[in-house]
Amino acid sequence: MSFWGSQVCLALRFFATLKKLGLALCATLPHRLLPLVVELRPKGLVVAGRAAPAFWTRNLHFMLKFSPMNYYAFLFLAFFSLGLFSCSDQLAQSYTVAELLDNPQNQLQLPLEQNPDILFLCQELDETDITGIRTRLERPGLHALEASFGLYFLGLKYFQQDSFDLGINIMEKVADNYLNPLAFTRLMLLHKTDPSRFAQLPAGEGQGFEPDIEKAHYYLHAALNSAIFMMERFNERAPVDDVNRYAQGFIQILEEGDSSQLRGLDLKAAEAKMKAELPQLEAKFETLYPAPPAS
Repeated sequence: MSFWGSQVCLALRFFATLKKLGLALCATLPHRLLPLVVELRPKGLVVAGRAAPAFWTRNLHFMLKFSPMNYYAFLFLAFFSLGLFSCSDQLAQSYTVAELLDNPQNQLQLPLEQNPDILFLCQELDETDITGIRTRLERPGLHALEASFGLYFLGLKYFQQDSFDLGINIMEKVADNYLNPLAFTRLMLLHKTDPSRFAQLPAGEGQGFEPDIEKAHYYLHAALNSAIFMMERFNERAPVDDVNRYAQGFIQILEEGDSSQLRGLDLKAAEAKMKAELPQLEAKFETLYPAPPAS
């Protein structure tokens, strides 16, 4: 049962208890208060404050038998309903972008949406600026996939603003901590790029970055496999399509074995290393994005 379902049941049991105690409350009361708790939760305290004066003055004499005990019961009910709002705020935890980036094995225990629309999520994030993405990431109740793709697009936006160091720092953490296939793909593209092209970066950017063709090979396989895992887990092929679109050029280089572009990469050794690491990658994915329990 969901959290809100359990709170509604608790509230109904509370009214039954009052009735047993002989504290007569009109049926209007739960019908007026419960929708505020369930439907207007994000503005709970504000709505309760606005509704209270009219609610008391117009309906109090219909709801309560005029005894001191019933007035106390009514006051207790008002504080009880406010407690539901404060409880929900505590359950909906929020985190900073820095905390979300430093989240190996989902130590923050971000909840996992079971039927995500990843394509729609990516379209929304692509149309959002850096400030909007950061605000979205730091709001309460963030899901794991929304964190993963939100951080990816945050890094991408920094790249687009020529903030190379910020962008690659985010991409590396999103790839490692969230196994994001799009982050793996962008890292693959960076590491397969000829080192001379990084001289075109703005002054002071990318000073410590050295393209590594072996890393490009790893990121390619990590991108392909994590996209496949995600497609099988969530029945969502958008990441697979994106990886395939951007990886074709490097895949062709590997198939042709063009030594001028492989920069000394030992393909057999790289393939053997990736084959050995694949079970660890899959196990990590299962830890981050576990399948729902069988019904």
